[in-house]
Amino acid sequence: DVFRQLITVIGALGISDERIIDEVKNYVSKKRNTINPILEIIETLPVSNSLNYAELVTGLKIKMWDRLSFAKSVIGESDFVKWMRDKTKLSEKSIKNYSQAVRKISNDLVKMNLSYSSLHEITEDADLKVLKGKYFLIEEYRDLDTRGKGMYSAAFNKLIDYQNFKKMVNK
Repeated sequence: DVFRQLITVIGALGISDERIIDEVKNYVSKKRNTINPILEIIETLPVSNSLNYAELVTGLKIKMWDRLSFAKSVIGESDFVKWMRDKTKLSEKSIKNYSQAVRKISNDLVKMNLSYSSLHEITEDADLKVLKGKYFLIEEYRDLDTRGKGMYSAAFNKLIDYQNFKKMVNK
């Protein structure tokens, strides 16, 4: 459909220009302080009583951010993944699983407006122990972690280890 094509195009553009990713991140998290916007996002009320407009806009924001956060993640290997490879004894499969789990957690936090959108921002500025507690207070994420046999909480713990490592190195 048209929305899926639009999101695909915006995602492709985001791979080439990280400013688009940052702009959509700000839009989704309601931080519309972009001085010279690249995208013009106009929210208009459709002429239909059968469509829940608020739900449509929320869904589009989430899909747009999901696509662009993935685009951002494929731009280059994150320092977190490099750290797992270089400083831990994790297998490549575990590294991949933790990386994907952390990407999902990061996306969820942006959707909930609890935190930042990139691993760099999260590990630089967030109190990850507090953030982890808030995240798993939400039933949906607690249940997901249970179904995943603790993978999401383990990924969060690995992120906390990484943050602690960065603090020690930067002393």
